[in-house]
Amino acid sequence: CFVHGGDQCKACLKQCGTPPSSAYWIPGFAYSHVDPDFKGWGAPDNKEAKACVDTETSCGQAGLEDVIAAYKDEMAAKLWDDVERVLRGGASGHNVGRNVFDELLATKGQR
Repeated sequence: CFVHGGDQCKACLKQCGTPPSSAYWIPGFAYSHVDPDFKGWGAPDNKEAKACVDTETSCGQAGLEDVIAAYKDEMAAKLWDDVERVLRGGASGHNVGRNVFDELLATKGQR
């Protein structure tokens, strides 16, 4: 979902449910909406628990589509370098609390 921007990201997150056990497996403590003290490997009993992140605050305004459009005339190495620069986060002055696509596009071209 987080590759989509804005409302598309939020709509995708609303579709997140508990996948069937045949879909994939994650340990119970990795589910969202579980008690931080829960350390079990099996699925949690909490009906609110989900096997995916569903926090809309992690959705940014920009999505992968916006990054592709912004870098369509650039070499792949330029995008790679910019992504690495942004992912280094605080050490390079970038906001690590912000969606990576938003930060990447807001700082495109800065060194």
